[in-house]
Order: sequence, then structure tokens, then C-alpha cells
Amino acid sequence: MEQQQRLEPSAISDGLQKQIERRAFQLYEARGREDGHDLDDWLRAEAALRREALRPKASIAAAVYEE
Repeated sequence: MEQQQRLEPSAISDGLQKQIERRAFQLYEARGREDGHDLDDWLRAEAALRREALRPKASIAAAVYEE
């Protein structure tokens, strides 16, 4: 897995932090609540939310250029 820069909680909005927490918890539950992977879950959740945040912008840009 590629090394990613982790955002410090003080550097992100409360709303984004809550989204990451929820997504990380979903990953934890999907793994059967196995402890010891909290940092991995946080980083995976953060990366997934970043990808999702970028996706709509790319779609909007593509739609503008198609006209």
C-alpha cells in the first residue's frame, strides 16, 4: 500500500473527521471487529473519502468539455 500523508485531526473539519470515523468503524465492523488495525482503518477511510470527493469534480469537468 502506498504511503499517504495522514491529516491530523486538528487540520480537518469536524464534519470530515466524523465521516472518516464512521467509515473507519465500518471497515472495523466488516473485518469482524478485529482489534489492532485502527490506523490502517483510518488511513483507508481517509483515502476513500478523498477519492470520492475528487470523483464528482472530474465528472463535472468532463460534462463541461463535452458540450
